[in-house]
Amino acid sequence: PFKRLYALQGILINALPHVAALNPRAHRLAKQTPIDIAKRQKKVLDGALLWRFVSLDLRDQTKLCLALGTTVEAVLRAMLEIDHSISLH
Repeated sequence: PFKRLYALQGILINALPHVAALNPRAHRLAKQTPIDIAKRQKKVLDGALLWRFVSLDLRDQTKLCLALGTTVEAVLRAMLEIDHSISLH
């Protein structure tokens, strides 16, 4: 599910408006050197951004999923799987 959600996250970053025009990808990383950020940037899922997908209407969800080559059901299943694995810890 990580690859699917990471791809969705990339699309959401470009498709949704952001608070105060802050880039969520840069915002979620702590202050580090540019080299450290480049190494970690591709390994983080932004849960707050991904859960915004659920609040979109079905037509918008479907359009985003078509861009990924997947279905809304597959994305929601992946989100629930990640959510469930996190809640077990």
